[in-house]
Amino acid sequence: MSLAEKIRESRKVTIKIGKIAFYFTRPTEEQLRKMIFSQASDPELLRQTIIGMEGARESDLFRGGSNDPIAFDKDDFDEAIGDLPELFEPLAKELVEKTKEYREKGKDSEKNS
Repeated sequence: MSLAEKIRESRKVTIKIGKIAFYFTRPTEEQLRKMIFSQASDPELLRQTIIGMEGARESDLFRGGSNDPIAFDKDDFDEAIGDLPELFEPLAKELVEKTKEYREKGKDSEKNS
C-alpha cells in the first residue's frame, strides 16, 4: 500500500443513522478551510466527502419512494441530501465532530513530542 493510499484510508469515517451506514472521507485541512471560507452548507460538506452508503432504501432518500434497497449512487445522494435535514443535520454534526477529534489528537501528539 502506497503512502497516499494509507493517508486516504486513514481519512475514512463511518456514521450510522438508524440502519444506514454512511461512509465519508474526513475533510483535509485544505478542504475544511475552503468550506469555512465559502460558508459551505451541511449538505455541501456531505456531498464533497461522501464515498459510500449501505442499508438504505429508496424511501430513505426520496419521500414517497419504495422500500426497495438501493445501492450507493453519488448522484442520487447529491440530489437527495439537500431535502433531508433529518439526515444532513446529524451526519454533518458527526462528521465535524470526528474531524475535531482528529485535529485534537494531532495537537496532543505535537505536545508530547
